Amino acid sequence: MVVRSRMQGTHTGGPGFFKFPPTGVRMDIPAATAFRASDGLLVEELWSEYNLQSVERQIASAVVTDYLEKGWGAGQLQTLKTHVASGHVLHLNGRSNAVEGRRRLGVYISETRTRWDEGVFRVDEAIAGGEWGERVAYRWSAGEASEASAWSPAVSGFGFARLQNGVIAEEWLQMT
Repeated sequence: MVVRSRMQGTHTGGPGFFKFPPTGVRMDIPAATAFRASDGLLVEELWSEYNLQSVERQIASAVVTDYLEKGWGAGQLQTLKTHVASGHVLHLNGRSNAVEGRRRLGVYISETRTRWDEGVFRVDEAIAGGEWGERVAYRWSAGEASEASAWSPAVSGFGFARLQNGVIAEEWLQMT
């Protein structure tokens, strides 16, 4: 007998299957379990299959989005401690002027944000790939906040992040 089921919950971090910091991502994990029955009773679980790779991809996208929106967008640099590796490397616009290290990244974000105090930064889309979500591609946009007009970004771009052990180890950022 095969039973289809679902596990649902919120990713809060901690020990378990997922190596990522808490994200608050709502998870819905489809599963299938095969049992052997005898005399109308379940006597043995033969196998179970959970699609954990798709969940890790969802969480990887959420980690990158959280880092970008809170760190870059809101200047909440404490996000770097949980989402970015200490040896993080940021490659900018295809040039060789990489920003190396989590502390230097925080300084770079702070310096960049002083140029646009009222600016809004947002992630338009983030998609994780790789077997366990080790790579995330994202599109972003930034502009001035205005309640009177529709969103009109002043600058936009895309990026790629490489995750290692649940944190962002390296990223490539391109402005268009």
